[in-house]
Amino acid sequence: MAQPAAQGGAGLEAQFNAAMTACFGQNSTQEQRSEADRWLQHFQQTNEAWEVSVNLLGNASLSPEILFFAANTLHGKIQYEFYDLPQENQAGLRDAISGHLMRWGLTPGVSKALTKRLCLCAAALAVQMNWREVFESIPALIAKAAPGTELSVTKVALDLLACLPDECNSYRLECHPDTRDAFQVALDQSVPQVLAFLSQTAARADITSDAEGFEGVLVALGMWVKFCKIPPDLLAQQPLLGTALDLLANPQCPPDLFEADVDTLVGVLRRYDASPEHMNLVQIMVPKLMALQPRFVASVNEAKADVAQGGDGEGDDVSRGLCRLFTEMGESYIKLILSPDPLNQVAVVQIVLDCTSHPDADIGTIPLWFWFRLVKEWRNLEDTNPLKAQHHATFSPLISNLVGECVRLLSYPTDIDEMGRQERDDVAYQRQKISDTLYDCCQFLGGEVVLTQVYTKLGSDYAALEATGSWVGLEACVMAVHQIAKDIPASPIADEKLMQMINMLLHLQTSPSTAGAWSQWPRLRYTACKFIGSLAPLFRRQSQLLSPLFTFLYSHLTVKETVEAAASAIQDLCERCSEQLGEPVLSLYDQINGETLEYLELKDELSIINGLSSVVRKLDLVSARRSVQQLLSPICQRLTAAVNDPSPSPKRMIAELERLVAVIKPLEKASYVIAEGEVHPLVQAVETFQLWPLLDTLFTKFATSEPIAEKGTRVYRYMIKACKQHFAPLLEMTVQRLLQHFSNTGFAAFVYIASTITSQFSRNTYEMDCKLLEMLGSFSQLIFPQFQAATPADTLQLLTNKPDLVEEYFYLCSKFMDSCPRAALEQGQALSIACMQFGVIATTIDHREANGAVLAFFESVIGAGIPRESTDPALAAVLRGGVDGVMAQQGQAVVSALLEAAAGVRPSPNLEDGKGGTIAGVLWKLARFNAATLSTTLMAALAAMDERVVDNEERGKFMAELGGAIQTPSKEHFCRTIVTFSRNAQRNQRRLERSQQTPTQG
Repeated sequence: MAQPAAQGGAGLEAQFNAAMTACFGQNSTQEQRSEADRWLQHFQQTNEAWEVSVNLLGNASLSPEILFFAANTLHGKIQYEFYDLPQENQAGLRDAISGHLMRWGLTPGVSKALTKRLCLCAAALAVQMNWREVFESIPALIAKAAPGTELSVTKVALDLLACLPDECNSYRLECHPDTRDAFQVALDQSVPQVLAFLSQTAARADITSDAEGFEGVLVALGMWVKFCKIPPDLLAQQPLLGTALDLLANPQCPPDLFEADVDTLVGVLRRYDASPEHMNLVQIMVPKLMALQPRFVASVNEAKADVAQGGDGEGDDVSRGLCRLFTEMGESYIKLILSPDPLNQVAVVQIVLDCTSHPDADIGTIPLWFWFRLVKEWRNLEDTNPLKAQHHATFSPLISNLVGECVRLLSYPTDIDEMGRQERDDVAYQRQKISDTLYDCCQFLGGEVVLTQVYTKLGSDYAALEATGSWVGLEACVMAVHQIAKDIPASPIADEKLMQMINMLLHLQTSPSTAGAWSQWPRLRYTACKFIGSLAPLFRRQSQLLSPLFTFLYSHLTVKETVEAAASAIQDLCERCSEQLGEPVLSLYDQINGETLEYLELKDELSIINGLSSVVRKLDLVSARRSVQQLLSPICQRLTAAVNDPSPSPKRMIAELERLVAVIKPLEKASYVIAEGEVHPLVQAVETFQLWPLLDTLFTKFATSEPIAEKGTRVYRYMIKACKQHFAPLLEMTVQRLLQHFSNTGFAAFVYIASTITSQFSRNTYEMDCKLLEMLGSFSQLIFPQFQAATPADTLQLLTNKPDLVEEYFYLCSKFMDSCPRAALEQGQALSIACMQFGVIATTIDHREANGAVLAFFESVIGAGIPRESTDPALAAVLRGGVDGVMAQQGQAVVSALLEAAAGVRPSPNLEDGKGGTIAGVLWKLARFNAATLSTTLMAALAAMDERVVDNEERGKFMAELGGAIQTPSKEHFCRTIVTFSRNAQRNQRRLERSQQTPTQG
């Protein structure tokens, strides 16, 4: 099918009709539908789509699909492309949409989807044009309704009324902030008339007897409450508010209407808290909502009875809606709840506790945020404030009950094993939220009090497990203590309870009465392993438990469902009890290597290795040397065998490289005392196992494998970070290897290690900084030629093919400039200028991370000329002079490139935020470094831009705003000015590009 072409409206409409027929026709093939869909998407982006869509909406003979597509197209273009429409055509569009809305709104039986989309068109256009007359069209539409159609027409009018504030506040609608603010003012000024209209409409007999009609009234009210400034006293005076509250108690209320009612009232509660100016509203809301408590409690009791009879206790929409309202009431009126005045606060908190007690976990978890807010606000009270103790005494019984409800909610659903993956993930997420609430309970009651409550419940759940085999309750108790373990203070009483829980779990595995069933409770076993890992601080005090616990955990490495938890627990114990475990625990890895553990995946083995290496971190130097050799020996042997294999397996190699890193990485936190002349245990290991030559062979054999390069260079990275300055004996040979491997492969991973070296060895001596400069220069000599091409288009293609290399190189440059500014600007000024020149070229790449790295480098260069106050004056002068020299050569090119990016001529993924540097950040740094230089280069850059993108008036306004921001000085004002300039210029640039497009025929 041809792409939309510039031709007569009739011809384009014919193409459009053919595409729609292909899309929705029953006899169309999938290929025809796909081609038609592509054509229609392209059509929506053309300027001709404005006129065609308007014309289509005037044809009553067209199908509902075509009419909706036309309305949807107009809505999207008004939202995103309104300023592409010539100003002289805007009034005509407004009249056309107004006419279509009036015509279709008055048409009996019209599709609701069509009228709703036309309402959105009208609302979006009203915002873009500050079309205040739209408010008058609402009663006019109803007034023109034919006898018998008043109800359907009123529904359309209500839709339009709801759309106005919604579109004004939609992030999808692109318009100038001043335009949006102007229409918001119009909305706020119309509030009295709108509320009066809604109340009058709600009182009409045909509306009150029609659920959909009254729902439209509530939805419109909700939108105006959400987005408009409605005086609270005015809202309190509205009969409609009382009607909405009374509707909640009506058992005959249809579900959709009830849900809309709840949504609207939740919006009222969110918008109007317990501030003094809202008290008239509060006094209406609270009694009406509290009167609904019996209805909710009855629903809770029904659900509990259902559970007692073997049901699932699933709640209905009424229970869910009332729970939302009670919870929102509690959150909104939290200051009243913590007020010193007696306001029957306990009743409000009790009703939220009733919500939490609902058997349906989806309903019971709705109030969890309320409990967080309550505890947080209570904790914010000064400890010396008597009110804090008073509230603690008042609410402690309720929070104590909350602990029990949280443990209940933690229980797995009975059908957990039949659930799909997404449902199980939802349950896991829900349990994490409940655990967070248990933490809140610990903050209020104290960890030991919560432990005591859970421990008390655990007794009955343990008995139930022994009697019936029901493990769910016991698992919930163990899970609860696991989640609050860090909040349980060390005390003899707490330690005794925790040790009894541990012995209970060990007993379950070994007792003749339960050992057989133990294998049938994998979820309980999983949680038991996690529980043991979380109690590592206890085992520092009770180290006699470590041996049986390791036996327990090792046995769970052989079970598919528990291997991950067991490995994680072993890691936790090793990391936190390293001094108690000592060197003997390393035999665990010998045991793992000597056996075949079917379910031990690599990630779990890495967890164990990390833990064991954490033990090595705490050993004395002599023991550490021996232990490093013990851990690395089997890994290096396997890696050597894998490399020398005639048919080497990349997967096998990567696994061994990850094991190497798992040994090395934890040693970064070691604090060995290494005397002069001694070597670091890892440096010794590099020599013992000939690691560097082994990696050389690996990189040579897999010169085209980027994953191998990335995993292999991580060995370099963590070796450098772990050894720190003790890596110096290996530094020169490592740099030479990096350069050689990069020359052979071109992989960015080797450049990344150069950044690690720069971070570790810079700022030691000026001599070392100059050596690092040589390293940067060597990498630059290898990189620059890779991006040299005959034409800018070819250069861009080269950059686009290697965005990761661009990113890593400029982060290296940025790191060097930040760490070694004197060397970079004194000995390396020529290289810095060359890097800036390459950076200007690299700004053409449409890649967020790579672009951010380039901008980060620009920021670093200019920032080097803005030294700290503590910098030696002589050095500060050198740095400033160096930056002056660089900017004299490349400053204009940099500013021109950034301004082109801001205007949309070049890619601009990092205007004011993003990883790395930003356009606004670079220009702000330049303003701080030398405002005159910024002004001069900006003026030259603006003068070179197409006037159709930035005209003289916009240039003057931009420079004036920017000058004011610099004088303030205000970075926020400065960045906001850049963003505003960018938005306007990019809009003009898009318009220019569209006008220059030459449509093609297929």
